[in-house]
Amino acid sequence: MSWVKINHFHWHVVDSQSFALVVPGFEELAQEGAYSAEQIYTSMDVEDIVSYAASVCLSSTFHQTYC
Repeated sequence: MSWVKINHFHWHVVDSQSFALVVPGFEELAQEGAYSAEQIYTSMDVEDIVSYAASVCLSSTFHQTYC
């Protein structure tokens, strides 16, 4: 994948429509800002996704977009 430069995982964790990331100390952002309570990312979810990306040789970045 790196040969064709598609080995990069670019993740917009939050955007102008949804705040689905649980931030320690600011849990209410995800509770009120996500589309639903089932559609949030916990810190454990983020760790699992980043670990998986590293295990399959993907580099990763996280973008936070605010409008």
